[in-house]
Amino acid sequence: MKKIILLLFLILLILIGGGVWLWRYLELKIEPETEKEILSQSVIEATTTVNIDESLNWKVYQNEKIRLEFLYPEMLPFKYESVFIPSGEGKEVLTLLWGEAPFRLWMVTNGWNAAPKTEEIDDKILEKEKITVGGVEVEKKVFQDDNQKTFATITFVNKEIVYAIWVEIQGEAKDKLRIFDQILSTVHFLE
Repeated sequence: MKKIILLLFLILLILIGGGVWLWRYLELKIEPETEKEILSQSVIEATTTVNIDESLNWKVYQNEKIRLEFLYPEMLPFKYESVFIPSGEGKEVLTLLWGEAPFRLWMVTNGWNAAPKTEEIDDKILEKEKITVGGVEVEKKVFQDDNQKTFATITFVNKEIVYAIWVEIQGEAKDKLRIFDQILSTVHFLE
């Protein structure tokens, strides 16, 4: 009888130990994907006016240095990141590029020289719209240059970082402007 009780106790101990091990193993294996899914869902749920086209296979871009994250579609692969400090200025300028012609997404922080300048585009503006990006109200301007490229641009400041984000489109712009709106609707500032 003692052998049967000891055998049952050992089997129970093995089952409990195996269950705990399996639970920890699965928890560690699933956690990174779950975090991405939660991030994506929370960013997407935060959008109230723009519907995200889930067929575009969205990826997460996150940058701790500039305290920013957002979703971007797989069709705009990340191309490069450039960092420099202009002489005489203390703030680092970060330039980021996704995609390639005919559809590119640009972001510059703390550097105004690369972004389309308001005084150069005022007479070419096709539309202006007040939107909210990461909780900050900004004005989005859509314009067309002399080469028939369409641009949509926003510039704003958050926690002493200047952000300029714009999209450059050659050809039909309507669908790509909608994608730009979807990207902007997922912007989230990191603490």
